[in-house]
Amino acid sequence: MTSNHVAFFIMISHVVDLINHFTLKFDQLFNLIRSADVIETLKESGYNSTRILRENILSQSAMQKLRKGEMIGIKTLEQLY
Repeated sequence: MTSNHVAFFIMISHVVDLINHFTLKFDQLFNLIRSADVIETLKESGYNSTRILRENILSQSAMQKLRKGEMIGIKTLEQLY
């Protein structure tokens, strides 16, 4: 094996490490978002469930997921922002 091959494998190893690191960070972020009491925060800001659904701020399925403490999609997060 030439030194170019060794350098290539080392580089690939570093890329895999970076991917694993960022995947872990994204998983931690989504767990944090999922566990946050989003509905309560919205209520405190004047948005009850009826208003959220009537004004199409969030879909019915997104509201159900939030009520159950399940993960919501990135598009739902964008709507909340």
